[in-house]
Amino acid sequence: MPLQQPMKTIIKHCAPVILALGLCVSSAQAKGKGTPKKTNPVDAYMKAHDKDKNGTIEPTEFPGARAEFDKWDKNKDGKLDRTEVTAMLGKK
Repeated sequence: MPLQQPMKTIIKHCAPVILALGLCVSSAQAKGKGTPKKTNPVDAYMKAHDKDKNGTIEPTEFPGARAEFDKWDKNKDGKLDRTEVTAMLGKK
């Protein structure tokens, strides 16, 4: 049993470090730093599809058919704004 003494020494010295790391993670999570933020679906859609970053989705950026784009372009200005994208995502 020659490994028992070294293992006890390792555990004795590592336990406080492991405990301290656990407290740091717990503290960070309590402050909101360790938990992932929930992404707004409209923000995620705009980020994924608004390639020119102008705040609207044009027909060339829309992942569906043109008829589907036209269905959601309620004001018929040829682009989908955040209000139209919000309505579209709410209906799917």
